[in-house]
Amino acid sequence: MTYDRRQSISRSFFFLQTVALAVSLASIDKAFEEVDQYYFGQAANEARKTVEQANDAVSEKVTASSPAVDNTTLAVRVNAALNAAPGLEASIVGVATRDGLVTLAGTADNATKRDLAKQPRIER
Repeated sequence: MTYDRRQSISRSFFFLQTVALAVSLASIDKAFEEVDQYYFGQAANEARKTVEQANDAVSEKVTASSPAVDNTTLAVRVNAALNAAPGLEASIVGVATRDGLVTLAGTADNATKRDLAKQPRIER
């Protein structure tokens, strides 16, 4: 075999080794990428489930507290409307609400003020 022929075979062999190495590295890289996607996908799914569970828990708490918030809001609005009505500012001592039912406590100088306190105008 001649020197040129050996050199050509050597170069071809080196080229094939380089290609084989590149293909192997690409396969290994792809395998790592698939593993990463699998584990990151699992972590993302678990995180998504945790967030959904937290959202559900918050929704349940908000739903459970909605009547209390509505009652409190209603009491504040009724109290503000009564305080804004001329002549009733000092008459009403307390406003309580339960299940949307408003209870007033206080005194009225006359029937007109009492009737006015019973029918406050609340802006929505």
